[in-house]
Amino acid sequence: MKQKPFSFSADCKTLEQSIKRVMSVSGATAACYFIGVINKSIHVFGLGADTFAMLEVPNAQTDAQVGIFGFDAERLPGLIKGRAVMEFKYTGSEVSFSQTKGKFNGKIVPVNITEDQLAQLTAKAGEKVAAAAITADQLLAIKAGLAATAVKDVYQNTTLLSYITMSKDGKLTV
Repeated sequence: MKQKPFSFSADCKTLEQSIKRVMSVSGATAACYFIGVINKSIHVFGLGADTFAMLEVPNAQTDAQVGIFGFDAERLPGLIKGRAVMEFKYTGSEVSFSQTKGKFNGKIVPVNITEDQLAQLTAKAGEKVAAAAITADQLLAIKAGLAATAVKDVYQNTTLLSYITMSKDGKLTV
């Protein structure tokens, strides 16, 4: 599904760290990763079968109000590693990037976003959850706890999904 074009600039060190933090929560293999704009702020999203992670990229700048593209979590961090501030431009069919001080530039083909993924991202990003409410380590511990206490349907021989919600007062419910 083609998305609206947008551009942003970001310090590659903080962008790479943000991507790695989101990957640590949502899992490196089974998740899909996206970079998007919410109210003129750049965010990295990780969407897995049982996880969702969203992290604002510090010191990233954009004039866009909305926009999103998918990326390969193994490729993009390797391309930006060790770079300074870069300008990223998403055209709808490709993401071009160039270092603001220097000659390094390149292009990648974005990963397609399905309508279901976009609906999930929109719904999850719209929820007002405090950014510092759960750290990545806490979320990994919760994920491990869910795996250890999985509920199995013995009649259909399947594992039932469990969801964790956090109330406004910080209490977790499975």
